[in-house]
Amino acid sequence: MAAPPPPHPAPPRRSRLGWTDAALALAAALLAALALAHGFDRWGGRDWDEFQADLICARRALLEEGEPALWTPYRAGGHDAWADPQSLWASPLGLLSLLCGVSWGPRLFCALCALATALGVAWLGGLLGLGRAGRACAALLASWGTPLGLYAAAGVPTFTLGLALLPWLCGCVLVGSRRSMAAGGALLALDLYGGDINHFLFHSLFLVFVGGGSALARRSPRRALGLVGLFLCAATLSAPKLVPSFLLSQRIPRPGSMKGRGAMTLGLLGHAFLDRDAVRFVEAPYHEFVVLTHDGRLAHGVPLAEARPETAVDWVYVGSYVGPLGAALAAAGLLLLLRGGRRRDFLVLVVAAGVFLWLSFGPNLRPSGWRVLHALPVFSSLRSPERLVLYPFLAVVLLAGVGLDRVARVARTRGWVVVSLALPLLALDVAPPTWRAYRQSFVEPPRFGLERLPPRVPFTQTWVERPSDSSYYGPPVAAFAARGIGVVNGYSGVPVVPRALPRQHPGYRGEAFLRGAERALRARFGTRRVEVEDLPADALPDVLVVNQNYAPGWRVDEPAGLSARRGADGRIEVPLPRGTRRVVLRYTSPGLWLGCAVFLLGLLAFAVAACGLRLAAKRAPSLAGG
Repeated sequence: MAAPPPPHPAPPRRSRLGWTDAALALAAALLAALALAHGFDRWGGRDWDEFQADLICARRALLEEGEPALWTPYRAGGHDAWADPQSLWASPLGLLSLLCGVSWGPRLFCALCALATALGVAWLGGLLGLGRAGRACAALLASWGTPLGLYAAAGVPTFTLGLALLPWLCGCVLVGSRRSMAAGGALLALDLYGGDINHFLFHSLFLVFVGGGSALARRSPRRALGLVGLFLCAATLSAPKLVPSFLLSQRIPRPGSMKGRGAMTLGLLGHAFLDRDAVRFVEAPYHEFVVLTHDGRLAHGVPLAEARPETAVDWVYVGSYVGPLGAALAAAGLLLLLRGGRRRDFLVLVVAAGVFLWLSFGPNLRPSGWRVLHALPVFSSLRSPERLVLYPFLAVVLLAGVGLDRVARVARTRGWVVVSLALPLLALDVAPPTWRAYRQSFVEPPRFGLERLPPRVPFTQTWVERPSDSSYYGPPVAAFAARGIGVVNGYSGVPVVPRALPRQHPGYRGEAFLRGAERALRARFGTRRVEVEDLPADALPDVLVVNQNYAPGWRVDEPAGLSARRGADGRIEVPLPRGTRRVVLRYTSPGLWLGCAVFLLGLLAFAVAACGLRLAAKRAPSLAGG
């Protein structure tokens, strides 16, 4: 007797978003848009300054020079703009800034991320079995809560995008089909293009726990293989960015330390989720309110000299206010989950969030998972474990949805009344501090006398002191970059040592000069191109010095046969023969072409694999799916 045909795999779970989910998501986007719709004549303080400077550079490169922004001459004496893991011009924020400008673009980006966060949490909640009330509760707490507002206030759009992508990534892993895994790989690659190596690594680790736990709970090797495929897809799609960033990190390693700021305590954890006024510190200048510490009570802004190093944290990465009602619902949801009756995947996600909560305590908890993680080569340079509170926050809002679902069921026919009261109460509780945080995003007025300069001046580099009455974390750069002026002491995500000299330095001789001559040469600086013209016709063989940090990607386009080198002082040098009248240098990020080759070969391999699976599925229906 012939054996029965193998059964078809179960269809992947689906979660449909309803009108309630869409309405809450639009309301979250509107909250962000209205809170940010002010101060269009002002610059962003804190980390916004760094990103706005890069976006100005990218717009100038693409719209005026017609070239990709591969070099940033405006910060720290110049460094690689593409391999910088924090560069944003190939991200959604970069696209919005290209289309709408560096003032409107970040505001629209924050609003769209609030929309995506609400929809993603609602979709993930549906996959985990939440009803309409539970999905609405989780989406409201996630998108109206303080994390998005604090990220905007601190100027870390990389973390804003990371939170918006996290629920979608978890959902793709839990669905488990081939298409969902491919979509998850694309979203994970987008995280890296969005300028965040931190979330690219930790999102990947979180997906290992969620996807691996789901595969073990279901005893499904197929899900484990799908997770491997997700990471291969992410590595392939992100290769043009990943390979240059890796090579740059090998050439200029980022120092890491187990000491210093950044570790949770039990007291801080309670304040993170329950203290409604924890947003207060962003309403004061950074030099006065740098960290929050806990010594039996919450200190809302202790000067750095008085902060306890073992408990000091950057509150913008920690504040996850859900309020007493949200916390009570989450506690009830956790009890219900432990009693059973929920999907196994929900428990897997909560356990994974618990592991990350343990990691967020850093060396403050023994045994310390952070010490083990920090010993790994890839994670050794990452700091501030308090940033990992983001993952428990996702679990808390989903558990609050479980609690509200149960309350609605207990109320039976009057469940809609309970939900109609609970959701507005939650909104009225979490929205005000989030609104206050959003309002602190763009607060720096025009200053430094730059408003009296023409829109563009000949490129030069200067040294700037941070104003004492500002919210800048370091010397401001964006306002100077808008006028075409570089800031040698400006912050850079790449730990480069500035070798270029500011115009205030006694040894400054211009942005380009001959080592054997006294006067500066006329030079035109682009974002990846330097042109030096009208060299002296009677000059003897000499060395051209360009006042930019040297990097291996610099080469001489004109005249042929010349090469750039690293000078003794770390700047760009080009030995010139007699009679040279014009020199053109161009920069290409090392590893970019290798990354593009990996990208194309990976796409070809995936196409071949897809065709092979389709042919195999025709012969063995059990291989069909997703």
